[in-house]
Amino acid sequence: MEKESYFIINRKIFESQIWSDDPHVLKLFIWLIGNARHNKIPKRYPRVIINRGELVTSLLEISENNEYVSKNSIKKWSRAKVSRMLKKLIKEKYINIVSDTYGTHIKVCNYDHYQQPKRYQANSSETDANSSETVVKQERNRSETGVSINKNDKNDKNDKNGNRYIQLFDYWNSKEIIVHRKLTDKMKTKIRVALENRTEEEIIRAIDNYATVLKSEEYYWTYEWIFEDFLVRGLSKFVDEAHPLTNFLSKNNPAQNKTNNAEALKEWGE
Repeated sequence: MEKESYFIINRKIFESQIWSDDPHVLKLFIWLIGNARHNKIPKRYPRVIINRGELVTSLLEISENNEYVSKNSIKKWSRAKVSRMLKKLIKEKYINIVSDTYGTHIKVCNYDHYQQPKRYQANSSETDANSSETVVKQERNRSETGVSINKNDKNDKNDKNGNRYIQLFDYWNSKEIIVHRKLTDKMKTKIRVALENRTEEEIIRAIDNYATVLKSEEYYWTYEWIFEDFLVRGLSKFVDEAHPLTNFLSKNNPAQNKTNNAEALKEWGE
């Protein structure tokens, strides 16, 4: 069983503009806070550094992770709506976009200020003396018992499957196709299913092949999947036995190139 984690929402949010605004914008802001890096030690990749209070994501990933129900059906935000909501949060100074060359790199404004449990301890004497479940006490108790924020990845390392999930997730990120900040439960499910049919080495080779095809002008394929979609839709196309390094060569498909492969994507069901 995974240990619980938490993040802080200050009561001032009830007095803010975002509280009376579009509820989808509020939901997005809370999602960004909850998925921002909590660790004070930066996460370093070859072309990007993710600091505390930051995350690297994409419009597609935000959409996929924020489904909602409307009129008895499950809906997802369009990429255009996600873009508009991010611009609104930027305009109102809730977030900033970090200038680098990779993904949608977001910084939550004042993250460190509000995500400091000690800030709230000074006011604990004003709370009900009989309440033993205040936010401050929960934070202190978790600290004293060694329960850290967002340690789910480390918990996974306690078993063999957890290690395999993390290794494949890290290997995907190392290829810098679309870098994900967090190994989600949805990703773990997709990895588990993939491992039922393929070995870990076969999946790694498929990731290698996919990265090679995407990054070389010799190949016409340009469609970029997020990790979980690659496991479902792309794995069978890029394993060695499918011969992707031959099949996707532009010279073997004269009608295709890096700027015009719409028909190829349709052929592959995209």
